[in-house]
Amino acid sequence: MPRSTRPLLLFAEPLQRQGLIEWLKPLDLPVLEASQDEAGAPAPAPDLVLWSLAAPLPQATLLAELRRLQDRWQPAPLLARLVAEGKTF
Repeated sequence: MPRSTRPLLLFAEPLQRQGLIEWLKPLDLPVLEASQDEAGAPAPAPDLVLWSLAAPLPQATLLAELRRLQDRWQPAPLLARLVAEGKTF
C-alpha cells in the first residue's frame, strides 16, 4: 500500500517540535512544522494534526483551541499531547 504524501501537521514549542520530529524520523512521514502564530498560513491538507502542549491550559482555553484546530483542519484527525502538573498524557 503506498504511503500518503500528505503531511503530519505539528504544532509545538520549538524544543518539543524538534524532539518530536526526531522521534518521527524512522517512520519516514512528511512533517509540516507550524507554530501557534502560523496557524492562519496556507498549508497542504494534513493526514493528522498533532498539537503538543508545553504547559497546562485552563479548560475553557483548551476546549476553544481544540475546536478551532478541528474546524480549521478537518477532516484530518487531531491528536493533542497534554500536560498537567509536570506530567505528559
